[in-house]
Formats: sequence, C-alpha cells, structure tokens
Amino acid sequence: MSQEQANPAAEQAPPALTPDQLALKAAVATRVMAYWSRICQPVIDANKEFIRDTPGIPGTVAAIDDVRAASFSEVTTKPFYEITDEAAFLEWADSKGETTWVVRETFVNVILKGRARWDAATDVCVDSATGEVIPGVTRNPGGTHKYVKYTFTAAGEELIDNTLNEVFGNVAAALPMIAPAAAEDGEGNE
Repeated sequence: MSQEQANPAAEQAPPALTPDQLALKAAVATRVMAYWSRICQPVIDANKEFIRDTPGIPGTVAAIDDVRAASFSEVTTKPFYEITDEAAFLEWADSKGETTWVVRETFVNVILKGRARWDAATDVCVDSATGEVIPGVTRNPGGTHKYVKYTFTAAGEELIDNTLNEVFGNVAAALPMIAPAAAEDGEGNE
C-alpha cells in the first residue's frame, strides 16, 4: 500500500472557514490592532514629533545591544517652482503663444519642472532657455515636513521580532480565533 493510500487525510486541505468564522477572526483582529495601536501610536508619534520639531536633527537611530536595529529619518519637500500670480503667468504664456483658453499643461510643466531658474541676485524666476523673467512664478525652497520614514536592518528586525515572539507568542496562542496555525501549540509564532 502506498503512503498516499495509507494517509488520505494528509492530502485533504483544511476545511474552509465559514463567513461567520471569518467575521469573528476579523472582529477580534481589528480590536487587537486597535488596542495595541492605542499603546504604540503615541510612542511612534513622539519620535516623529521630535524629529520634525528639532532643527538640525535629521533623524533618530535605535540600537539593541550595540546592533543598529532601525533608523528614522525626516522626509521633507524638495524645492519646487509654483505659480503664485496666475494672471501674470497667463499673460506671459499668452505672449509666447502657449495659450488657447488656458495655459497648456505641458508648457506649465516644462517651465516649472525644467526651465525655471531662480536668480538670487534679482530675486526673480527666469526662463533658463531665454533668460527672461517669468512673471508670477516663484521658487518654493522646500524643506516642509512631509513624514518620518523608518528603515529596519535585517539584524534589528530579527532581534525585535524574536523578542516580540517571546513576549507575545503565548498571548497570540491564547487567541485561537486570530492566532496563526503555528501558534496553536503554545510555543509562540515561530
């Protein structure tokens, strides 16, 4: 007798969950995430606020036992050009033959993203192709806070995940309606 015939149950897929079981799992998982979010989010926000509100601090670094675990760095806007006086820009673009009923979007993009240059001596924006002043356009210097980006090292992720599995593995196993199958043995999430 082949091994396949000896153990037909090994070939069968686990039974599909009913909609009610899926809903229960989702309800518990949603509340668990909300519970931990209430605890964790203020800590994450405090780090973001420190980075955002402390001039000269580009970010923070987390280390565990002298192993770099993660870094958090501020992402800011890059300098960009923007139309601040639409009427003046429209009049200028019209004199170039670049309007129909409105300024062509391609022309605006070419000017703002390619040809606009700031002349610090005269404090005006000029067209780098012609050298003429572009009325109604200024340079936004950027640097406005957008968000804080985090990056984990492989070693840091492993260290933190191992610790979380030690601390929370049995808790996850005690929540069978959301615990992964591997956690059912009570040994954690490994």
